[in-house]
Amino acid sequence: MWRVCRMPRMAATGLLQRTAVVSGSKRRYCSGEGREERVRVRYAPSPTGELHLGGLRTALYNLMLAKRHGGEFILRVEDTDRTRYVAGSIGRLVRHFKWLKMMSCTEEEISLIDRMEEEWQRESDSVGGVSDTVTDEEKGKKVTEGKRDNRECEEGEKASERHGSDSGEEAKALFKGRDGGMDGAVFVQSRDMGKYRRYAEELLDKGYAYRCFCTSEELATLREKGKKKHAHFLYDDGALTEEQVAARLEAATPFTIRMKIPRTAEVLHDDLVKGSIAFQCNTVDDQVLLKSDGWPTYHLASVVDDHLMAVTHVVRGEEWLPSVSKHLLLYRYFGWKAPRFAHLPLLLNKNGSKLSKRQNDTSLQFYREQRVEPEALLNYVALLGWSPTADNGKEVLTLPEMCSQFELERVSKSGAMLNFDKLLWLNGQHLRLQCANDAEALLERVLPVWREVVPEDALEKRGRGYLLQVVRLITSRMQRVEDYKKAAYFFSPPDLSTDAAVQLRKKAWKDNSYSLLLALAEELEAEAGPNAGEQEVQAAIGRALAREGAKQRDLFMPLRYLLTGTSVGAAVPETMALLGVAECAARLRSGL
Repeated sequence: MWRVCRMPRMAATGLLQRTAVVSGSKRRYCSGEGREERVRVRYAPSPTGELHLGGLRTALYNLMLAKRHGGEFILRVEDTDRTRYVAGSIGRLVRHFKWLKMMSCTEEEISLIDRMEEEWQRESDSVGGVSDTVTDEEKGKKVTEGKRDNRECEEGEKASERHGSDSGEEAKALFKGRDGGMDGAVFVQSRDMGKYRRYAEELLDKGYAYRCFCTSEELATLREKGKKKHAHFLYDDGALTEEQVAARLEAATPFTIRMKIPRTAEVLHDDLVKGSIAFQCNTVDDQVLLKSDGWPTYHLASVVDDHLMAVTHVVRGEEWLPSVSKHLLLYRYFGWKAPRFAHLPLLLNKNGSKLSKRQNDTSLQFYREQRVEPEALLNYVALLGWSPTADNGKEVLTLPEMCSQFELERVSKSGAMLNFDKLLWLNGQHLRLQCANDAEALLERVLPVWREVVPEDALEKRGRGYLLQVVRLITSRMQRVEDYKKAAYFFSPPDLSTDAAVQLRKKAWKDNSYSLLLALAEELEAEAGPNAGEQEVQAAIGRALAREGAKQRDLFMPLRYLLTGTSVGAAVPETMALLGVAECAARLRSGL
């Protein structure tokens, strides 16, 4: 027999009835009320591992919405399920955002996060985990004692005074934004756990929630019975008298706090992406709000914090869409104005299947290891389901440009497929933009790559001016910073003994290649001088072709092979001018 105490179901609909839109015999409750407040959004991840593309897109859309309307973007870590916590997750997340220039945390602030996570790890190690080693009896004592302690330390502040605040000042930030305000602030839910219990108890007092004393075994039995009947499991409990409840509390019997769902109600939701949706409450479970270990569930913590932080828009993945009915009911139960909701479409594989986080190529760390440019990655992720407002078809956009155009109304309802080729194309375009705007900064990105394949003394010998010339010449052919390794021939002759070089020679070499290249070497030697450049190179090529009665197509492929060891690259005359006439002649002589 499962043991619970609850008020009659009609008590849970009293507050809602005053704002209901009656449709036949069924009550209907609507979301989508207008708000005039300054836009304030939050990205609210759980610290359960690496940041993936789906999470990055959610964070980016939140940021762009805030910046588009002169609003505020908050990072709120929802760590109320410590059994799923992965050590170091928060620090890595913030470092990713800093790399992407989505946040501007200082090293001191990041160190604060690291110290907090280290403390968590020490606490977890000392007890062998967050909650696995705690018995049901200990959990019950912890809950009842925690309530008493919480009431004693409220410092005379009434809960009702907190509930009426829409300023965001009641939320306790780990650290504030750059201007000391909410924009760019970081919050961690577990740093202020007491408030969730207070709000859960308020719902108990109002009759919108009840204590459930069911054990996990009893709940499992109920679910199994539902499966056998091929029925959707809905928790619907019996009732205990006040005396029975008091006895169980006195005995420290573990319990959860569940919200009451009005079974005959219909919740109407006006989603900013998905449109109008109706939820039938006869299919909605009585959600647990406060677990037996005293920690809140996502549903309670999310609603409470969104209210305290005065969040105006909740932008999240469509996997959270089924939770909207519960959250809107909670807003009504508390008497709060609900934010506007927008649920983003799924990300899909090329075959149309749902993207899995377990795939390596969905994590942000994977793309960083691939040396994808942060600007390109943001550009790519933004276009996964959103179309810019500009009608010129421009797809290569910077973050400020995307923010200035972003509107939720232009987010697609259907899923977006990943296309790595599109990302590589965008990455190349952003390399070109960076080269045009700040070649010096791009060179700093390229130097570590060159040092992997070119001796340091060879780079120093050429000088920084030469390195910049190389970057400017070849960037139009690059897709990733990694590709700059292919330009090592600008610093030393290519290795023509590799398998790839041998195969290229077979493809490039013609019957007249030897005599033609020998003629060119002689003409280049005649042009050699400290001031020889592209004009002298073009003149030498013209004379060699005339001597041999050949055309350019006969020359350039084998010439590129001997000079660079590659089949593609910048224009051959420009490459030769940068290498130098004497160096080109020497390479031709050596290769022949």
